[in-house]
Amino acid sequence: KISLTGAGAGVQILGAFIDATGGTITTDGNFRVHTFNASGTFEVTSGSGNVWYLVVLKNIGVLSLAEVLTHILSFFLIVAISRYLGTVGLGKYSFAFAFVGIFAIVSDLGISTFSVRDVSRDREKAQKYFSNYFSLKIFFAFTALILPILAISLTNEPLDVKLTVSLASFAMALNYMSYPFKFLFNAYEKFGYH
Repeated sequence: KISLTGAGAGVQILGAFIDATGGTITTDGNFRVHTFNASGTFEVTSGSGNVWYLVVLKNIGVLSLAEVLTHILSFFLIVAISRYLGTVGLGKYSFAFAFVGIFAIVSDLGISTFSVRDVSRDREKAQKYFSNYFSLKIFFAFTALILPILAISLTNEPLDVKLTVSLASFAMALNYMSYPFKFLFNAYEKFGYH
């Protein structure tokens, strides 16, 4: 008995020796395919053999579309920013985000990967992991906010560059605060909510 969660799940039965229930049943050559468009249960009723299952199609499509749209929007945003700010302003803008990016490692330290792995293994731990991860993320985001501001204040950069770095730090800290929610969607394989 296999319980599948999420749309785009498919179960493929290899060979003619297995009878099973669950999902929409179609055949593909020597294969019987059980497709689930929502949560469901796949149960072998008789026979023996190999069963393959996947939960991928919808998630790959959503993530691919999001990635393509992000790159397209980023391209147009950079064009608009460079026209508005000019070459010197774009250089300061780029410097600010590159400088803040140096401190980005402090914002996570690999905890999101650890949390996604453990929650996807045992979803009953989701509440515990989310609350712990969110508490740590507040601390890490605050640290990643303060470090670039302190570091840039120790340099001889002009005031407008220091202010730009401070604004970039706030923007990135807010972005870091979205990670716990992204981790939860990843753990539950709900990539449509990214």
